[in-house]
Amino acid sequence: SNMQVSATSFGKNEQVQVSVNVTNSGKTEGKEVVQMYLGNKVNTVTTPVMALKGFDKITLKPGETKTVRFTVKPEDIAIWNTDMQLVTEPGTFDVMIARSADDVVLTKTLEYK
Repeated sequence: SNMQVSATSFGKNEQVQVSVNVTNSGKTEGKEVVQMYLGNKVNTVTTPVMALKGFDKITLKPGETKTVRFTVKPEDIAIWNTDMQLVTEPGTFDVMIARSADDVVLTKTLEYK
């Protein structure tokens, strides 16, 4: 719950901090792997719909809440263009917090300028 981003847009040499609260609502201690995926809405070349860019394995006691933090950097959205150059292109990106690639829980949109 409570997904937060430090900015809704970023550019070269800038970073965006992403945080999310994870709560164990069960009655026993548990472990969770919190994953962050990025998805580019439009590229000049075909890219995956979502790409894993960070994860954190946490242990939670019953009723416990922990904040998990990730950082989005320009290199996280870099792609190989048709000239085989690694570039970052302006555009809109989804930051997705998930339990797995098939179980996206929270999403926010970022602009790269």
